[in-house]
Amino acid sequence: HYGLNTEYLDWTSNINKALFFAMEPESWYSKSPYRVIYALNKDMPAKLSNLINILTPRIANNLRMQNQEGSFTRITIDRIFEKIISDNIDSFHNDFRKVYIFCNQRKALLKDLHSKGINYQELFTGLEGVIRHCNSDILTRAYGQG
Repeated sequence: HYGLNTEYLDWTSNINKALFFAMEPESWYSKSPYRVIYALNKDMPAKLSNLINILTPRIANNLRMQNQEGSFTRITIDRIFEKIISDNIDSFHNDFRKVYIFCNQRKALLKDLHSKGINYQELFTGLEGVIRHCNSDILTRAYGQG
């Protein structure tokens, strides 16, 4: 969404890219001791897909979507994703997981992901990716712990 607030929640089918976004270097200022990754079965039963609609855009000409291996869920503004899940937990128990990841090794994890080519410069195309990558490098060196 290029930073625009929308009804769409970003997802990736790549666990390493999900880890990067969860440990996002731009949020070193956050005091939370953990980050969260959500896992959602994209082949969930039809009765659940009426509650959460998964959209996989055409990515042939969109390098950013290709790099992020992205898809979206669309939730109307008046509904909160976690509330939909909690209100229907009996239905979703096989198709949804919330995984907590502690930040104590965050800096090392981001370094490892970077060595695999998973960083802002690769995930975001053009000047935005370069700027975010440079800024994250500065923030990681200045504030990064773990």
